[in-house]
Amino acid sequence: MAEIINYIFSNLFYNSFTGDFMPQFYFYFIIPWFTILLAIFGVSSLFETKRWLFYQLILGFMLWVFYSFSVFRIIIGFERVIFFTSIILALISGFGLDKIKNYINSKYIKTLVIVLFLFFIPFYTQGENWKEFTLSNYSSQAVSVPMAPANNYLASDDLRIFKNIQHKKFLSFPWKGTVIGTATENYPIETKGGTITMNPGLHREFINSDCDKKYQIAKEKNIDYIYSTPFSCPNFQEIDKSSEGFILYEFIRQK
Repeated sequence: MAEIINYIFSNLFYNSFTGDFMPQFYFYFIIPWFTILLAIFGVSSLFETKRWLFYQLILGFMLWVFYSFSVFRIIIGFERVIFFTSIILALISGFGLDKIKNYINSKYIKTLVIVLFLFFIPFYTQGENWKEFTLSNYSSQAVSVPMAPANNYLASDDLRIFKNIQHKKFLSFPWKGTVIGTATENYPIETKGGTITMNPGLHREFINSDCDKKYQIAKEKNIDYIYSTPFSCPNFQEIDKSSEGFILYEFIRQK
């Protein structure tokens, strides 16, 4: 009986799978501002007609704030809290939109909204908010960055810079390494996580290392080029720079 009780409570109250790292998922990077503004308009109507939904929204935000400062979890994990709370807020924004529609009842306005929606769809994959979804360890001051979702990774400058480079090993951000390796005849040392993942975390380790460690990594992994954010170290010669700020360095081995 004691084992059953312990099992039940261990599933109701538990620590986050991220351990000592606390997720930094701020709502303004997840929920569009226009959705938040519409939800503000819809809250008054919601409180009068569907108060139960209003209370779920409040509970969701309370857990969201609590989970941002604690690794302790109650029944539901942080990611699910964010997911369901965002859906509830989006539903409430519909009440706000309906309220505004009573004041603006024009077919031209409705058509304009649809046109703007269709216009911005292709730009979805160019969003950079995902970079803000980090995990922070306040005791060690370490920060874990996320893997990129469906984004437009490959830029025209990437192809230009690697145009005359073939059959070489290079190290870059995981998502950059994956697409450049696919689009050119070169071999990424680290790739984005998936069915096949190569050297996860190597680029982050390289960037956070001093010059001696950078040289050691490049030598051990037999790297020819580094395509990354700026750094200054001997034996790494700057070759070119992209409009995104990525710099191509050639690794010069000591004789």
